[in-house]
Amino acid sequence: MRTAQQKKKADDYNDAGEMFYASRKFKTAENCFTSALKTYRDENMGNSKQAALVISNMGLLYHTTGRYFLAGALPAIDETAGTFGMIKKVWEASLNTCSAYLPGYGNV
Repeated sequence: MRTAQQKKKADDYNDAGEMFYASRKFKTAENCFTSALKTYRDENMGNSKQAALVISNMGLLYHTTGRYFLAGALPAIDETAGTFGMIKKVWEASLNTCSAYLPGYGNV
C-alpha cells in the first residue's frame, strides 16, 4: 500500500512540475521534478518509465534554462531496464532527449 501511495505522490510531483514548467516557473518545476525522482528512487522505482519521464523532463528544463552541463549530470537509467517493452521505449526517448541537447552524447 505504501508503494502505491508513494507512486501517486511522485506522479503528482511530476505533473505539478510539468505545469510549473509550462508556466515558466522553472525553479519550482525543478524542485517538483527532483522530489518526484527522489520518491521513485526511494521506492525502488528508479528504473521505471515514470522515472525516465522525470529525467527527460529535467533535461528539457535544463536545456530551456541554458544549464546544459546539468543535463549531462542527470542520473542515468539502467540500460538493462531498457530491454523490457514499454520501459525500453521511454528509456530510448530519454536517451534521445539527452543526445539532442548534449553534443557527442550517446556516440558509441
